[in-house]
Amino acid sequence: MTNNNKFKLLRQQMGMSQVKLAEFLNMSPGSIYKYEKGIHSPRLDILEKMEGFTSQHRKEGDKDMQSTTHNESSLESRLKDKETIIGYMTEEIASLKIQLNNKQVEATHWEGLECDFVAKVGLKIKNFKMVRTILDITNYEVQALRLGYSIDELSDLWSIGEEYTGFSTHPIDKIMTKETKNTLDRIAHSLPIMLDTLKSMVGNHYIPVPLVYIHKNKKHIPAITYNKVLWADGLVYSKVQFLNT
Repeated sequence: MTNNNKFKLLRQQMGMSQVKLAEFLNMSPGSIYKYEKGIHSPRLDILEKMEGFTSQHRKEGDKDMQSTTHNESSLESRLKDKETIIGYMTEEIASLKIQLNNKQVEATHWEGLECDFVAKVGLKIKNFKMVRTILDITNYEVQALRLGYSIDELSDLWSIGEEYTGFSTHPIDKIMTKETKNTLDRIAHSLPIMLDTLKSMVGNHYIPVPLVYIHKNKKHIPAITYNKVLWADGLVYSKVQFLNT
């Protein structure tokens, strides 16, 4: 039995509503709701306090406890529990509205960003590893001008439509500095968990990442990419801007 299930069972044995238990434990009714729904796990000292209460009253055979159990099972008590849940859900809805408003601001900002080219990248998990596929690239001419490679060479490096495991095996990584590849590797290690956890979340994420490309003449070309991550679709739209050097 999990601590959350044990917590709920002990509350029922104590004959208390969520509101009454919150008063007994000196915490908010919302915390009681989160414990029973498995959102948070109750501490051991809380469970021990509840067990002590039930053990004491079971031994004493306290008649008042039976009366309390009956009273707390009344319609009034259940209505209070429902009011607590409704209040908690109202807070959650308000929080989601704030998140949506923030996402709309970020989306507007991202749409207005100027860039030298855009990369559309597909992400998926295969055998517990992140698989990256470059789906589309724009403005090869600008890239050729800034990086010194021909359009044909860039086309081979971007390898449109081919799947590559991880973030350091793709041909385009050959023209990135070691520091840039290390940064992308760190992101790649966390992405499988994030993709699975956040795929159902509201809205998208906007993540800036610094990059340094290697010019054909070995000169380092700094850039920054502004990434719009669509978790539900497993897609990343990256606006890449070369920095003046």
